[in-house]
Amino acid sequence: MKALHQILRSELEPYDFTGTDAAVLSIDKKVPQSELEELCEPLSCQIRFYPTETGWKIKAPYWQVADFIEGSEYASSPLQFVREPKGWDHEHCSFCHEHIPIGTTCFTTPHEEGGYYLLCDSCSKKCK
Repeated sequence: MKALHQILRSELEPYDFTGTDAAVLSIDKKVPQSELEELCEPLSCQIRFYPTETGWKIKAPYWQVADFIEGSEYASSPLQFVREPKGWDHEHCSFCHEHIPIGTTCFTTPHEEGGYYLLCDSCSKKCK
């Protein structure tokens, strides 16, 4: 991973985060988060775990989960993801981990291993 001081301001592209639909899975059982992480490992995408009174709510970007579930053994699984409009309502800065909520302009730059870095306004101002 690059250090923030290695990124040039001229490399940054502005990006308005509009949010996206989330795939939500409710687990009505108190289990360690590590078990859920193992269960979700085949998804290989960003996943967030939220404890609830009865267990867990697991969220992922819908478009990533929908592509994975179609045509896989999970299509007929008892684990059923529900689509939540705009349920993926924030991102995190790749460097300081600050929340980037819907409606915020942030910045992207390519990641050396594919994908991209996402920078909040504060971190973008620290680039050369």
